[in-house]
Amino acid sequence: MLTMTTAALALMMQGAPAPACTLGRIAGDPREKRIWASLAPSPGARKIAKVKPGQRILLCGRKREWILIRFADRRHSCGGIGGRPAGAGSTCAEAWIERRRIISDR
Repeated sequence: MLTMTTAALALMMQGAPAPACTLGRIAGDPREKRIWASLAPSPGARKIAKVKPGQRILLCGRKREWILIRFADRRHSCGGIGGRPAGAGSTCAEAWIERRRIISDR
């Protein structure tokens, strides 16, 4: 158990997606240029990132009707998405978004 926890922690620290993450996309009308994602799983939480409809993401957690997503942006390469290698040095931006805004690729 300790070895698995240590291995998962090491992967997270390297920027690789946690084993529990799955691939998905942002849902939405292509006419929508950006959709806000939040710091916390709440409608009143501070908006911290904008994502585009169709953008590839990692789905990494859930709390009620909110999904924790990891994604690439200007500062984060986020390996493991869209054929990008999930090697060392790869980091992901992280935010919460309403479940209705997600398409799972499972």
